Amino acid sequence: MNRNSKLSVLTAAAILTALGAAVVGAQEKYALKSPSGIAFSDFKGYEDWSAVSSARTDEVLKVILANPLMIKALLISFGISLVLRAFLPTNPVAPPST
Repeated sequence: MNRNSKLSVLTAAAILTALGAAVVGAQEKYALKSPSGIAFSDFKGYEDWSAVSSARTDEVLKVILANPLMIKALLISFGISLVLRAFLPTNPVAPPST
């Protein structure tokens, strides 16, 4: 075997090992439990949710989450309100009373 073929074999073996470790690691993540007894498997599917708001009490940190669709809707509505503010007068004239 020449040097290039040995390097190719080593590279392929390293990639396969890394992929295998990633698959096993992903499966083991959901087997974990916190000391209070809550399991990570209870939160499966929430990995891509974003924190929208948080509040800290003496005992816990409370967080409000939003999925990507909710974030997109929020950004669209926020953008619309910015556009409306730009084009609406700041001191609108009240319609005359009849």
